[in-house]
Amino acid sequence: MTIMTPSDSISSLGAITSDTTTGTGVVTWYNATKGFAFVSPTTDTDNHKTFFCHVNTIRSAGLVDTLIVGTNVSYTLVTTQGRSVITDIALISGNSNVSTGSATVTN
Repeated sequence: MTIMTPSDSISSLGAITSDTTTGTGVVTWYNATKGFAFVSPTTDTDNHKTFFCHVNTIRSAGLVDTLIVGTNVSYTLVTTQGRSVITDIALISGNSNVSTGSATVTN
């Protein structure tokens, strides 16, 4: 009789892999109150998808009060099990759409 340990059963399932890419895009929706944003890539390689960005990522980048719809950003995208999430975001220098006041909030 073979006894399997928890690590044996996990390894038999195969490793969960993730793919990390970088890109540029435009903020298409942002709501600081609800805690997330969506970014549309500027390239056609992503098949016109819009990617989710959690407010913790926005906060880590120091953009909670300056990010507005229409802002050009660069990002790191992590895809795990078919789900893509922005894990790092930054403003692209030369943005004319950056707010110096409070965040733009949409309802």
